[in-house]
Amino acid sequence: MGKGLRKNRFSNTCLNNTQQQNIRTRTQSFFRESLCYNEIDFTIGPDGRAEDIASLMRQIRQQRRELAAIKLFRFFASPKFTEAYRTILHLPDGMSAEDIRMNEAKIENAAMLISTTMENIGVMTFQRIVPFLVVSNLVGTSVIILWRKLEDWVIALRVEIDSPNGFEWFQWLAARLEQYQPAGTKPAYEAFETWAPIRLTQDS
Repeated sequence: MGKGLRKNRFSNTCLNNTQQQNIRTRTQSFFRESLCYNEIDFTIGPDGRAEDIASLMRQIRQQRRELAAIKLFRFFASPKFTEAYRTILHLPDGMSAEDIRMNEAKIENAAMLISTTMENIGVMTFQRIVPFLVVSNLVGTSVIILWRKLEDWVIALRVEIDSPNGFEWFQWLAARLEQYQPAGTKPAYEAFETWAPIRLTQDS
């Protein structure tokens, strides 16, 4: 089967370029807008207590991390992503592009949605828009699993489009998450079984 025909098959079963760009734009805007905060006019008082400013900056950074975690959670809980995630999660690891395309078109559409989303998360992690630890704690294991299931499909896609850059940041993100995953990592319910809340009321 010729290379051109494979490209046609891909374009017929996957999201088109406009749809992919829309996903990319919405994802990036979603996080950029959620992480913006108003500029603050810092003024050092007569006592010159610069440490107050440093403390305030630390609070702002902490708030950004917390907001990133909340927005990231909401994004991955969206119906479209949840359905795509469920579809890909049930595939065997290393499933070939041919096998994926022999099934329903929705499977390759799900693969495209997952990969496009992870591509954007990878870029934003690299640019430190979203803290690496937030990504790791919320979706680290999932990203690694999803990459294992879609790696062969991505490689086939790169051959078809004649570019090694297809979903490069998805691969980068999975590799970094696996690289910095501590050896012998236990699941949260075991690793943090002694965790306790700071308080049991909402009173400050």
